[in-house]
Amino acid sequence: MRNRFIPAVVLVILTAGSALQTGCEMNSTEDRIEIAPGSITLGEGQSQTFKVSGGYAYAWSLDPDDGSASLSVRQGDTVVFTLLSSASSSISNRSTIAVICTSTIPGVTGSSTNAAGGDAYSETDTAYVHVQPSG
Repeated sequence: MRNRFIPAVVLVILTAGSALQTGCEMNSTEDRIEIAPGSITLGEGQSQTFKVSGGYAYAWSLDPDDGSASLSVRQGDTVVFTLLSSASSSISNRSTIAVICTSTIPGVTGSSTNAAGGDAYSETDTAYVHVQPSG
């Protein structure tokens, strides 16, 4: 009777090990995010929609965030960037504004760590808006 149960136990152990390995591989590739388009040129008063893919919860920001441009929202997978015409003096002092999206994978519910016991993980991508000189 003992010999009948050994293959079943081995099968369960191999199946559980395969599931754990697959889970780790999936997390390492699914966390990557990408903003489209990655680089554009706009003139004062023009707008562009950016969309991010991959990742989880998204937060958008600008660099510099000095009032020369605006974002329609600060969270979500789609944002409209507008190069403001009212901020022409600060726009003319630079040639590029970075549109940054950060995706954060939260830790275990109610804690600041993920299931593997480490800190929450975040992935960032940046798109660049090249400012077209006016005139």
